[in-house]
Amino acid sequence: ARTATERDVNAARVRKDELRRDLVARQAERAAVERAVLHAESCAQAASVALTRAELEGAAATAAVMHKESELAQLAECAHVIHKNVKQLEQFKQQASEANKNLSQVRLELEHARRKAAAAAAEGETLRRGLEGALTEAAGAKSDA
Repeated sequence: ARTATERDVNAARVRKDELRRDLVARQAERAAVERAVLHAESCAQAASVALTRAELEGAAATAAVMHKESELAQLAECAHVIHKNVKQLEQFKQQASEANKNLSQVRLELEHARRKAAAAAAEGETLRRGLEGALTEAAGAKSDA
């Protein structure tokens, strides 16, 4: 009976050693799983932070693009206004050129009219002198008669 009991005790010791090794192995596995979970949680946190940063950078980039598009629209409007002003300036230059031509023509006509007036005044003076001379002769002839 002693050998059966010894066998049972030995079997129980072997079983206890197996269970202890199994427990140590499972504890090691559990520790490894916990480390893996902590690592995964750390990675998830880092990914969340990176995603938030990327979203903020994306929003900033979108705002920058919208600002540049607004500036581009303003520049296009300025270019349109400048083009319009250039056309208007060209019209003014054309009108000024025509006005200068008209002014030159009017100056020529005025000079011509002045010459005519001077000639008419000279002719009028000549006629007046001739009339005065004729009147003087007529008065002299009247007093002689």
